[in-house]
Amino acid sequence: MGSISASWKYTDAGVLAVDVVIPETSDLKRAARKIYSMEYSTEVERFEQLLHELVLVPSVYFFGDAAPIHSAAVATADGTMLLAGTGGVGKSSAVLAFRKQKDIGFIADDISIVSANGQVFGNMAWPKIYGYNCVGNEMARELLRGRSLADQLHFHVKNRLNPSRVRRKLAPDRLYDSVVPDGKPLNTLFYLFREDVPNMALTQLPVESAVEMSIAVMESEYGVFHRHLNWEEYNSFGGNRTPILTMAQVRDKWRAIYRSAFSKAEIIKVGIPLDIDHARYQSEIVKIVTR
Repeated sequence: MGSISASWKYTDAGVLAVDVVIPETSDLKRAARKIYSMEYSTEVERFEQLLHELVLVPSVYFFGDAAPIHSAAVATADGTMLLAGTGGVGKSSAVLAFRKQKDIGFIADDISIVSANGQVFGNMAWPKIYGYNCVGNEMARELLRGRSLADQLHFHVKNRLNPSRVRRKLAPDRLYDSVVPDGKPLNTLFYLFREDVPNMALTQLPVESAVEMSIAVMESEYGVFHRHLNWEEYNSFGGNRTPILTMAQVRDKWRAIYRSAFSKAEIIKVGIPLDIDHARYQSEIVKIVTR
């Protein structure tokens, strides 16, 4: 099976064009991929993921007035709350903990889009639910409703072996009464941060610290695409042409957009104990956000 490939270029009319090539896969290979996958995704979910990861988020790199940020986003009556941080820090778990709060709406699960004027937008990605989110509650039943017997068996077996290595995606409108795809103004930025503290702790975070942390996380979490930009710059020098985009340009743009967007928001670092129980974390993060 060949690899999925994507390319970006500006047309003569100045329009950004994205080409994605998805090779055909045999039924046997698709079945094998599902067995080893942690997601056991449907074809619709897989297409949504490809659209998100290979088209929407990378395309935002080329926009002059918007930038991606590694964060979940929820809507409140006052605007948007971003929950930023590294992978595995608790963003998706927080999104699931908020689903029963009637005054909170879903915007984004993992990567949000922010504009220079402080607007936050969704990203077409479905919320991720790991096995450990389903221990001791009704989440597994809701998650597996309508799925095939093979899908359910795959989930239960892998969940018993290691809950952190099995996950599913669920359409936002099955989790939340309200889904806000058009975005709302940024009101609060919570930076989730694992550290050696006995209890959840809140401290103010300077704008510049939040800006640099956001750049560092995006460079780490989206490193695959960044390597493509580095190779584009390398090949451009060798071919005596101007690169379509460089990482230096990306960083400069992000700093300007983050700085502008964050300046309009309250920025709070949420210190999270390294060994906090998952259920306790969800309970505490709800109290913090709905304070």
